[in-house]
Amino acid sequence: MQLLTNPRLMMLSAALPIAAFGVAMGQALNPSLPDWASPPAESVKTAPIIPPFYLELDTPLRVGLKGGRLQLAVNLAFSARLGTMDLLDLSTRVKTLENSVLAALSEDLLAATQKDQDLQRLRQELPAIFRETVNRVLAIESLPSPVEEVLIMSVSETAG
Repeated sequence: MQLLTNPRLMMLSAALPIAAFGVAMGQALNPSLPDWASPPAESVKTAPIIPPFYLELDTPLRVGLKGGRLQLAVNLAFSARLGTMDLLDLSTRVKTLENSVLAALSEDLLAATQKDQDLQRLRQELPAIFRETVNRVLAIESLPSPVEEVLIMSVSETAG
C-alpha cells in the first residue's frame, strides 16, 4: 500500500505519460527520413527564384455594352517570371506589338461580353482567356509562353 501514498512515485507516474506524449509529438512533427529517401546533395539543383515582373498595358480595353448605353474599360497587366534579357525582350515586344495585342484582347472581351455581361463572372473567366491570347501573340520560339498570368487591374463602367 505504500506505493499509492509515496509522493515521488505519484509524481513520476504522472510525469511519464506527459514526457512520452512530448517525445511522440516531436517525432510526429519532425519525422526523420531514411537515408535512401533523400537525394544526394550534389544531385539536387536549385534554380534561382525569380520574382514576378508586372508589365502594365498603357491603353485600357474598351467595349460597349447594352447597345452602347454602357462603356466597359478594363486595365490589364501581365505577370512573367523571366530572366533580365527575356524581360527586356518581352517588354520591347509588348510595346512593338501593342496594337496587335489590344486588338486580339478586344476581340476576346467583345466575345465574352456578348455571351455574358455579369462583371463578377467576367473577372473570373477573362484572365485565362487573355493569357492564352497574349501568349499566342507574343510567343517566339525561345519563349513559347512568356506571360505567366494576366491580371485585371481595374474594371470601370461608364454611361455611354
